[in-house]
Parts: sequence; structure tokens; C-alpha cells
Amino acid sequence: MSTLGLWYPQEFSFDLHTYSDANFDGYKVDSKNTSGTCQFLGNMLISWFSKKQTKHINIIYHFIRNHIEKRDVVLMFVPTQDHTADIFTKPLDEQMFSILIRKLGLFDID
Repeated sequence: MSTLGLWYPQEFSFDLHTYSDANFDGYKVDSKNTSGTCQFLGNMLISWFSKKQTKHINIIYHFIRNHIEKRDVVLMFVPTQDHTADIFTKPLDEQMFSILIRKLGLFDID
């Protein structure tokens, strides 16, 4: 995997899209959930992270609700088979991992 890289063409859209996912299965074991997020500018990946955390869900809920009420963001459901952020939160089989790597815009640069 060390030969993967990001490619940004000269012309692309400036629409910002964020995909976020959380896996609460680990919460039962160690009171921590795993969350992952990736942001795209146009169709190009610009930021991503995955982390294990103990933050209380109410803080996140109120933050998001406030931005929805102000119409700063629009939330849309994404089915798990199409959810790009799944790569950051759960183990995947090789086929789904390869699909999501391509959706992130990662290519073999060799």
C-alpha cells in the first residue's frame, strides 16, 4: 500500500462533500467508539481521519442539530454499501476495501 497516492486534476468542482461514520460496537467492550470522516472538494479527497474516542454523543448531536437548524449543512442517508467513510471505521473484505480505496481517489503510483 505504500505506492498509493492522490491525484488532483487542474480543473475540478469546488463543491464540498463530507462523509462520516461511527462504529459503536467497540463501545460495549471499552466504552469507546470508532469514528471516521473524509472530505472531498469536488470529487477529490482533501482530508480524512479515523479515531477511537469517548466523547459523549450529546455534544455531537447538539452541534450538528444547531447547524441543521441554521441550514449550514444538509444531512443525507448513505447506504452502507455506498458509504466511503466505512473504510475508517470497520474491517472490510478485500473487494470492498478496493472499491473504497478507488472512491477515495487513491491510485497505485508505480
